[in-house]
Amino acid sequence: MPPKQPANKPSPQVTEQLPGLTRLFQSGDLRGAASGLVTLSSQAPNDARVFDMLSTVQALLAQREPAVVNARRALKLNGDDPQLIARCASVLQRAGEYKEALAHIERGVYRDPKSQNLLRLKVTLLTDIGNDGQALKALKALQKLLSSATDPNAKMGVTVLEARLAPATVDAREVVDRLDPLVHHASCADGFRRAGAFQLGRLQESLKEYDRAFKAYALGKTINKPHWDPDSHSARVDRLIECWSSPGIESSGIDGSRLVFIVGMMRSGTSLCEQMLAQCKEITPGDELSIVENTVSRIEDTPERVFASTRERYTAERIGQHAKLAMESYRAHFADSIGTDKQPENFYHLPLIVRLFPGCKIIHCKRDAMDCCVSNFVQSFAQTHPQTHDLAWLGRYHRDYQRVMQAWRALPEIEMLEINYEDLVSEPEPQTKRITDHIGITWTPEMLRFHESKRIVTTASREQVRSAINTRSIARHERFADHLGPLRDALANTGS
Repeated sequence: MPPKQPANKPSPQVTEQLPGLTRLFQSGDLRGAASGLVTLSSQAPNDARVFDMLSTVQALLAQREPAVVNARRALKLNGDDPQLIARCASVLQRAGEYKEALAHIERGVYRDPKSQNLLRLKVTLLTDIGNDGQALKALKALQKLLSSATDPNAKMGVTVLEARLAPATVDAREVVDRLDPLVHHASCADGFRRAGAFQLGRLQESLKEYDRAFKAYALGKTINKPHWDPDSHSARVDRLIECWSSPGIESSGIDGSRLVFIVGMMRSGTSLCEQMLAQCKEITPGDELSIVENTVSRIEDTPERVFASTRERYTAERIGQHAKLAMESYRAHFADSIGTDKQPENFYHLPLIVRLFPGCKIIHCKRDAMDCCVSNFVQSFAQTHPQTHDLAWLGRYHRDYQRVMQAWRALPEIEMLEINYEDLVSEPEPQTKRITDHIGITWTPEMLRFHESKRIVTTASREQVRSAINTRSIARHERFADHLGPLRDALANTGS
């Protein structure tokens, strides 16, 4: 007989404490909410509510692995609640568990075919995995359900979903004409307006209406614009470089030769590089893992996302201890195969990575600064990346990234292969051969047919890696030349 499923058992402790933790969550204190929810989950192990909320908070903190575990726990305890299904399926979707998320959504829609949330998620999931035909069918069901709706938010939500299917499946001009007034509608919620603005910009760009497209992207970046202090970030970078500037920090004895770290600025070609490598039989792709980042937080003894800065903490004993824990996490993903970790911002942690995992391979993806920064600015990311909301901030951030990489190039212990995005898309065969030679695996022509892969990419680059290799994104910034003065100044170290 199959093991008995645990029964959902609402706990008085959860009923009492959840409102306060919800207020913490709503105020933006995600780490405080997560800490309280972890404690509460141990006190009420059969109350689905705490695992439901904890999984959502962890997903927003980019803690992918524990978020998935807790979403599954909530679904096991109370998998008949349509709202819980929708929230936990969203967590699974964020983590790239698309098939599992879709199975839960299908089950929920079967039980409640008029659930707008579940139908919206179904359209989103099917679009994410490239099943545009089924996504359009689900969208039509949702449109029929909302045919008499007068709420501009309902109209915006459906139109944004429709926009994601344009221009391949739906006419771009028709969607633009419906989306434009909604994006500027004062009654629409900020979240809908922001999502709509980026879709509007994307479609206007596809129609070669570049000035209008840039204004739509810029609107998306101004809605709920987060705070970011470039001076504070530069000071953190100073401390990071100083931490690793002197020799004497020993490496662990762990063999890291089966780990490949793909790093660089976001939107520099890291997803493309990993998708190409994923076609090699020796490689198990890991996507963007938080293992190194979590290791730094533990060594620095803080729950925050931090850089190394406290030199005395990086002793041989600590590095060996944390290397063992981190390697256990990697082996859970990759077993004995060669695995890739494509967390772009691991570039901050390269001196620690080579000490944790001596013998690991590092690939640094580079891209033209203007193109890279513009691509960050016009992208709506699932996670909060505050520096991407302002052109001047992006220029400052890119300069600090260059400072970091220049410092690491001067360290003899760091060996890395540097790949230019422009070379990779212009001359893919010789560049991919450089990559396989660096790793020590056999090159295969399937690397050039990566777009035919059924592997699902979970990052913002998922649409790009479904297309055959092309050079369309080279010099993309020239489309928006009249709007990029603040970026040019910041990159040139003037006016900032």
